[in-house]
Amino acid sequence: MNKVLKKYYMMNKSPKTKTFLSYEKLLYVKFQEKIKEDEILTKSFNELGIFDDFSYKLVYFYEDNATHIFLAKFDDILKDYSFIIPEPLIFIAYVKKYRIKGKNLFLVYKEKYVILVEYQDDRFQFCQTIPLIKLDLNFKEKLKISYENVIEIDGINFTCDQNMNLYKDLLDINVDFKLNLSSNKKFKLKECLSFKFLIALISGSFIAFLIILFVLIKNYFIQKEIVKMEILISEQKQSFNFIKEKEKQRDKISQEYDEILQKINTLKIFYNDTVCYKHLYNFIKVLNLHNIFIESLEIEKNKFVIEISRDYEFYDDYKKYNFILKNKEIYDDKVKLFFEINL
Repeated sequence: MNKVLKKYYMMNKSPKTKTFLSYEKLLYVKFQEKIKEDEILTKSFNELGIFDDFSYKLVYFYEDNATHIFLAKFDDILKDYSFIIPEPLIFIAYVKKYRIKGKNLFLVYKEKYVILVEYQDDRFQFCQTIPLIKLDLNFKEKLKISYENVIEIDGINFTCDQNMNLYKDLLDINVDFKLNLSSNKKFKLKECLSFKFLIALISGSFIAFLIILFVLIKNYFIQKEIVKMEILISEQKQSFNFIKEKEKQRDKISQEYDEILQKINTLKIFYNDTVCYKHLYNFIKVLNLHNIFIESLEIEKNKFVIEISRDYEFYDDYKKYNFILKNKEIYDDKVKLFFEINL
C-alpha cells in the first residue's frame, strides 16, 4: 500500500569536506541510451540550448543504460569543498539508510516549484520540476498510485527548533553519490613551473617577437614578388599557347614555366610559415597578457593545444586574433584547451 511520508528538516552548512549544490543552480538532461564520451558535451548543449558557452562544468554517469548529465556554472561551484553533490543525488543516501525498495519519489518543495526526483531502489532515474500550483490533492493521489513511497522534503519552511538535519545527515553517510562537482585544486606555481621555465618562456616570447617583426617585413616583399610572378606566369602561358607549334621555342618556354611555378611554390611555402609565426606570437601574447603559465603547448598547422592548472577568462582576447576554442577537457585538476585558427 502506498504511503506519503513527510519530513521537515533544517539545512545547515555542511562540513568543509562535503556539501551539495542546490537544484536552482543546476541544469539536468537525461538520454535514454549511453552517449559516447566525445559526444556528451555537444548533445547536452544542444538539448539545453547552450550555444558557445564554456562557463559550465559538466559531469555525468551511466545508470541502467541511460546517461544522466548535470551542468553547473563554475562561478556557482564553491571552492572550499572537496566534494560537491548535485542535490537530486543526495537521496541515494536516504534510500540506502532507510532501506527503501521499489519505485519511490521525492518531492522537494521550493518557493515557486516542486522538484520530482525518482528512484528505483537505490538507482537514480530522473528529476524534473513542476509549478506549485499543479501539485494539488488529485495530483498527489495519482503519485501515490504510481509509487511505493512519496517522500516530501520541505526545502523552504525549515525551522530552527527541529533536531534533525536531513541533508547534513545524508551527506555524512558513506555511499557512492555518483558525481562530484568540486572545483579543481588551487593553482600552485611551483607545482607546474620552474623558474628556469619561466625565464625560457619570457625569452622565447621576446625572440618570437623579433622573428615575427622580421618575417612581417619579409612577407611584404614576398607578396609583391608573388604578384609579379603570377603576372609573369600569365604572360608566359599566353606566349606558350601562341608558339606551341614551334617545338624548340615551346620546350624552352615550358622549362621556364616550370621553373617559375617552382619558385612560386617555394615563396608560398615561406609565406605560410610566416603566417604561422604570426599566430604563435598572438597566442603567446594573450598568455602573457593574463600572466598565464602553461603546463604544455602543442602546435599542429592551425591547431594550438595548451594545458593549464585552472580556467581563465581570456577567450574574448583569443577571439580578437581569430582563435576559436573548439573543446575543453578537465581532468586530474588540469584544464586542457583546444584552439583553432579561423583562417
